Amino acid sequence: MRAASLALAALLAAGCGKNRAEPAPRMAERVRVTKVEEVESRPEVETCGSLVYSSKADVHSPVEGRIEAVHVEEGDRVARGTLLASVATEALLLSLERAQSTVSTREADLRVAEARLQEGRREVEARLFRLRMAEAEIEMRRAEHRNLSSICANKRILFHAGGVPAGELEAMETRLITAGIAVELAEIDLQRQSVGFREADIREAGLEAPRDGKDFLSLLVGLNTRTLEAERCAARAELDAALTDLRRARLLLSEAQIRSPVEGIVGRRGVEPGDSITGGSPLFSIFSVETLHAVVDIGEKDLPRVAPGMTVEAFVGSFPPLTGQIGLVAPFVNPATKSAEVRIRVSNPSGRLRPGMFVRVTIPTGEAVRRLRIPASALVEEREGGYSALVLRNSRVFRTGVESPGPEGGFAFIDKGLSPGDLVVERPSPSLQDGILVEAVR
Repeated sequence: MRAASLALAALLAAGCGKNRAEPAPRMAERVRVTKVEEVESRPEVETCGSLVYSSKADVHSPVEGRIEAVHVEEGDRVARGTLLASVATEALLLSLERAQSTVSTREADLRVAEARLQEGRREVEARLFRLRMAEAEIEMRRAEHRNLSSICANKRILFHAGGVPAGELEAMETRLITAGIAVELAEIDLQRQSVGFREADIREAGLEAPRDGKDFLSLLVGLNTRTLEAERCAARAELDAALTDLRRARLLLSEAQIRSPVEGIVGRRGVEPGDSITGGSPLFSIFSVETLHAVVDIGEKDLPRVAPGMTVEAFVGSFPPLTGQIGLVAPFVNPATKSAEVRIRVSNPSGRLRPGMFVRVTIPTGEAVRRLRIPASALVEEREGGYSALVLRNSRVFRTGVESPGPEGGFAFIDKGLSPGDLVVERPSPSLQDGILVEAVR
């Protein structure tokens, strides 16, 4: 009985095993793969920005007056010296005439001062001659006095001997006294005429008397005509001031024709015909177009590779590629964008580039080298940092850590972790597990 029960149990077990369903085999997931390739790569920084003017000249009015005409419009391209506007010149012409009249008056004043100086010099020379004549006259009167003194002495002897009457002696003594007074008067007159010609006068003027006779004469002439010389210098200074005013009037008249100081484009026009302007009024802004600046932002991780003076390739719309040069790297990083502003000088000889245009720039930062490259879509960013890629081996995928600077323009360069010819999955699904069987599609 027990044996029959066991046989029945075994039969039932066998029957149940035949009716149980087998699990269906799992289908392999289809993935698109691409081959890791080795290419020649030049390290570079790519970014974008916009064009701006590199320099601007604000044109001011150097004169006051009324705008008579405006000759340009905003957006016009002008050359250096192009006439921009004209200021009415009636008041400027009157100022010019007044300045010319003042110059004529000052020239006449200078001529008068020079004539007075020449006359003064001749008068000083004449005084010197009179001084010599006065000195000669004194010597003559002294000789006459000595002669009368000798005659008077003889008369006294003869008078005491009884040979000369008293009246004759008295007359002789009177002549002697008169001769002595004449000598004294002549000496006083010589002292009067010598004022300004004495060595004491020279020392008082802070000068030293020269030994040479001609130099001494010139010194005396200059010493006694200092006032006239000062008047001539004052007249010369007034004439110079008048000539300066005349040049200023002529300059203002020429500047009534307001011209562009640089070549460029009229970016702003702040005046209309009939407007009254004052000196220094801003009238136009001329923007230089020969050179523009491409203003771009460089991320802080790329800043160490960028420096002023580096050559840059710039691309603006459909224009041919341009060559520029970094002129400025901002000395600070914007904390909001974690980037720094970089200004790149770009030549614009044709003048067709305009500020505000979008520009892409490529900054080479080293020599070309051989590097491994995969599509950026095959690079997986890990949560804990770093990158990985799913590599296909024997129809299965395996997650492999890689070293990479990250995506650059649709591709990613691999420094470590892959080999040339490896197959990596593009756009891997988050459901792909390490080691799973897949069907590769290329």
